[in-house]
Amino acid sequence: MGGHILKLIHEEEITLSAGVPTILYNLLNHPDSPKYDLSKLKFIVGGAALPEGLLKAAQARGNNRN
Repeated sequence: MGGHILKLIHEEEITLSAGVPTILYNLLNHPDSPKYDLSKLKFIVGGAALPEGLLKAAQARGNNRN
């Protein structure tokens, strides 16, 4: 399912999404994730605390802007 979501983010040029940290983790760690440019995606996290390691991983893949 994560690969399908990554493909949609790319094809539909999604720039904003929201979810719990687990969704962000799954997107970043999906085997197909490196195929897609996620630098324009802003992800709002709620429902649980965002672990620092996951924040750093997301920043490394994204544009690293606040």
